[in-house]
Amino acid sequence: MRSNSFLLGSLFLLSLLGSFFLAEPIWAAESQIAAGGYHTVALKSDGTLWAWGRNDYGQLGDGTNINRTAPVQVSGGGTTWVAIKAGVSHTVALKSDGTLWAWGRNDYGQLGDGTNTNRTAPV
Repeated sequence: MRSNSFLLGSLFLLSLLGSFFLAEPIWAAESQIAAGGYHTVALKSDGTLWAWGRNDYGQLGDGTNINRTAPVQVSGGGTTWVAIKAGVSHTVALKSDGTLWAWGRNDYGQLGDGTNTNRTAPV
């Protein structure tokens, strides 16, 4: 029964995201989606990074702390993102040049930038 619930939930999520991804022909198998505690991040096949959901610590990476009910593009990355992961309230992503970027909650230094400062955009 659990797998059926998971499948139905996944289909529901895909139907919600359909207008965002399927409206553009760049949605492809190499795209990625990562879910955090209350936010979601999507890497499109064109290398752009999008996020939505809760944003109290800047985990969406759009330079604000505004919660978003629709995808917004992550600041400063252009089309060079290649991989993503989401923590409970932070996000990390890898660019094509091999650099690792992080943003969001940082009270325990989880962003790896040598501080305990929350970041609303990739650092």
